[in-house]
Amino acid sequence: MVFVKICGLRTTEAIEAAIDGGADAIGFVMSPSPRQISAAQVRVLVEQVAGRVMTVGVFRDEGIDTVLRDSAEARVNTIQVHGTRTAAEIARLLPVVETVIRAVPNTVERPETGALGEHILLVDAPRAGSGESWDYSALAGRLSGQWMLAGGLRPDNVAAAIRAASPWGVDVSSGVESAPGVKDASLITRFLREAKH
Repeated sequence: MVFVKICGLRTTEAIEAAIDGGADAIGFVMSPSPRQISAAQVRVLVEQVAGRVMTVGVFRDEGIDTVLRDSAEARVNTIQVHGTRTAAEIARLLPVVETVIRAVPNTVERPETGALGEHILLVDAPRAGSGESWDYSALAGRLSGQWMLAGGLRPDNVAAAIRAASPWGVDVSSGVESAPGVKDASLITRFLREAKH
């Protein structure tokens, strides 16, 4: 069964739709974005989740000190970092959360799961959060272990993308929105049904 993360959540309603639909993880964007949410707001939502799914604090280019501070305040159990990162930076995250996700653009020549010590590798479109789809089949057979496919996934293309790339998991944000930053519960439900069929 494919692991599914619904990202960019900001409301109890969206979170419950994700959990009810069978999501394995929910993500909170704590960097500048139409989906941005404060660490204090995330903490309230994480308390409502009560350990039912993986909770992910998503950061773009912030320094590791900021990532550590905000994720601790939010009480997420997973950290996802975008941007150019080093093994030393990932090593600072590993002791403080259960899981570390490292996100890279699909333009990386030879992505490798765990290359910097992360638990999960996420391969995204060049502009994370853009909703731009791409040739998912380009990754077929190139990656092993726990890696996630992201970028331009929607309820109407996720099943085909999974067939094309055979990822361990998938991640969606804009593909389940009615407007930038506004999650649609029915789209979340449809996405999960298509991804896990």
